[in-house]
Amino acid sequence: MLPDLPETTQIIAALNYVLFIEEEFRGNDIDYYDPRNSFLNDVLDRKMGIPITLAIVYMEVAQRIGFPLFGVGMPGHFLLKHYDVAGNETFIDPFHRGDILSRADCQTRLDEIYSGQMPLQPEFLHSVNRRQLLTRVLANLRNIYMDRRDFRNALVVVDLVLAIHPRSAEDMKQRAMLRYSLNQLRGAAEDLETYARMAPDASDADEMRQTALSLRRRLAMLN
Repeated sequence: MLPDLPETTQIIAALNYVLFIEEEFRGNDIDYYDPRNSFLNDVLDRKMGIPITLAIVYMEVAQRIGFPLFGVGMPGHFLLKHYDVAGNETFIDPFHRGDILSRADCQTRLDEIYSGQMPLQPEFLHSVNRRQLLTRVLANLRNIYMDRRDFRNALVVVDLVLAIHPRSAEDMKQRAMLRYSLNQLRGAAEDLETYARMAPDASDADEMRQTALSLRRRLAMLN
């Protein structure tokens, strides 16, 4: 039970107790790039995830007790923040068992990730909307699959990204390359043609048009 009119720190402490003591959620720092860390069903089953998926769980639980939280898209380490009635910000790190962070602590997190080469910028601590949050989850998952050269699953993720951002020329080009790698030549040609229309002034637009034409000719020879 939460105390009457609890302070922000009391509510965070109660959330931390339920999520990290009773339910035993934790950050997966042993196998950080396991794709399962990016799937909420696996995070809920395994009680383990990365900063952004643990933040989603934390945020949804907090919402159910009327404690509004916002995602913070800091580079390399997703956080949460809460505004009190006076408009003061409190930053929370679900990956580290709900630690409350100051802005100096946020810089420390960046230093740990980027070896002191990335100074904290005000925009790093801006809140993100749900579309931006979902796009970041998918970007993480796409990077994992690309690093593993798992192009088939990477293609599934890029399809989802394009469902959210259908006018993203770069994502369209990446889908074309993935389809080509998987010998989906017709789809690759269509995506390259679409990319050239979406970004006609891009430095590689003519090259992509020629590649699409070459693929069309190959397909014609197969008929």
